[in-house]
Formats: sequence, structure tokens, C-alpha cells
Amino acid sequence: VETAALFLARFILPVMEKHGQTLVQVEIGVHAIIMQQ
Repeated sequence: VETAALFLARFILPVMEKHGQTLVQVEIGVHAIIMQQ
């Protein structure tokens, strides 16, 4: 799960930054994805 989280973070981070999202929102999004698994 931790490995998947890091992979998702590396993939989502640049995308979210392009949309002007904050790092906190990215972390919340990744955490939400992990909790759903």
C-alpha cells in the first residue's frame, strides 16, 4: 500500500499542481484513495 501511495503521489502531484491545487489537497486525495482500498 505504501508503494502504491508513493506511485500515486508521483503521478497525481504534477497533475494537481497544473490545476493549481495545494500539496495538502493532494495528500488528502491520496489518503482518500488508500482508505477506499
